[in-house]
Amino acid sequence: MLFVIPDKMSCYLRALSFTIFCVLPVIAQSSIYKYVTIDSCRDGIQRTVDTDAAAGEIVVDIAQSDENTGSCHLTLNVSKGKRIALFFDKAFYFPVVHTSSEPECTLGALEIRDGLSGDLLTPTPICGVVQEMDIRPMWMEPYFSNSNSMTFSISARSGDLRGTINFKMKFIVFVNVSDDSCFTCPDLVGFDFPLCIDNRLKCDNVNNCPDGSDEDYRYTKNKTCDLKCLNGPLAYVDGNKACDGEKTCADGSDESVEMCGLRQSKPFSTLSMTDIVVSIICFIFLAILFCVCIYCYCCPPPPSRYKKAYKRAKKERRYQEQMMQQQAMAGMAPHGQNAQQL
Repeated sequence: MLFVIPDKMSCYLRALSFTIFCVLPVIAQSSIYKYVTIDSCRDGIQRTVDTDAAAGEIVVDIAQSDENTGSCHLTLNVSKGKRIALFFDKAFYFPVVHTSSEPECTLGALEIRDGLSGDLLTPTPICGVVQEMDIRPMWMEPYFSNSNSMTFSISARSGDLRGTINFKMKFIVFVNVSDDSCFTCPDLVGFDFPLCIDNRLKCDNVNNCPDGSDEDYRYTKNKTCDLKCLNGPLAYVDGNKACDGEKTCADGSDESVEMCGLRQSKPFSTLSMTDIVVSIICFIFLAILFCVCIYCYCCPPPPSRYKKAYKRAKKERRYQEQMMQQQAMAGMAPHGQNAQQL
């Protein structure tokens, strides 16, 4: 009997399937990354964000308005025992007008401080720019907290803004010791301590290490990562093609000894050696089976159902042979006696 699912139940099942396959991965991804938006900056606003995420972004998008003037603060707290690395994402828009009578950075600035000690983490406050659309490439200038807390303070005086304050900061939670429980970003220039990030940040199509090593198979040894070729027209190849015995990169760097280790210096890999051992065992078994077949062909054993008849026939044949031998001996006896009488 054919079971028919009602239309309403079918709708529920489709909704459940969508939740399982689409919504749950998004929730899992959001637990790794934390996204914070600052879209207003009224005087005296203080905001605290507590998170156990491994990384995230802070987006500042404050429109030019009389209400968005003054000083506002955001404190980011992560798990205890960890620190925060902060990077500016490519552009920094903070359009204010400085006058010669005013000290630098009094009209608009960004301050980044350690959340516990209050120490300024930048050499000086990051001032707003004179031009309306000035761009500052600040991505390669990381700032590090001394604790698990970091505070951001934005100040802008009324009448001095000349546009929207817009910039993006990326933060990464790390520990400053190399440990197997985290991934250490290699070959960092200008770092006095290791940058060990959460293993969940590897191969997620986001560069969390400054050099992007967390997305390179060469360092992660994770097949879901792409492999960066050292030279040649191909910049990246699929991580599944690394160390597979075939050169995919034009320079062969995906099969180099440095990449694949001892697999290149041995004539066989672990898998092929296993195949050879299994093949030898199978060959020995087939040789034994062949010998048994030859023996059975030359000296076939009697079938089990004819075993009794075979034994009876063999016994009768042996009896007949004995009788014939006795008759032969009896027939020869008179001739021997006659010879003695003569």
